[in-house]
Amino acid sequence: MPDRRRRDAAPDPATLALACAVDEIVEAALVRTAEEIEREAFDGTVRQVTGPVVDVGFRGELPALGNLLRAEDRVRGLPLEAVELLGEGGGSYEQPTLPGKGGG
Repeated sequence: MPDRRRRDAAPDPATLALACAVDEIVEAALVRTAEEIEREAFDGTVRQVTGPVVDVGFRGELPALGNLLRAEDRVRGLPLEAVELLGEGGGSYEQPTLPGKGGG
């Protein structure tokens, strides 16, 4: 038998309560994720650029291999991927190769 409820009828209170609970859970998860990303942020300094390789120095812990860094200036940012860690607060990073742009 077809559902005869009107489509524009207000949802029942249980459905509204569930929707509100889901919204709160999602918002809390987004806040936790943003806080985690901020804690894991690495602040480095570009030391040298040789072709596609950028030598970046860090004062503390080095980012893991495969991490994506962004070298920023006032106009735009340049994505860099950690490909080799050199120790003593430094590492080599390359601009990732995009499909159709040579390589990858």
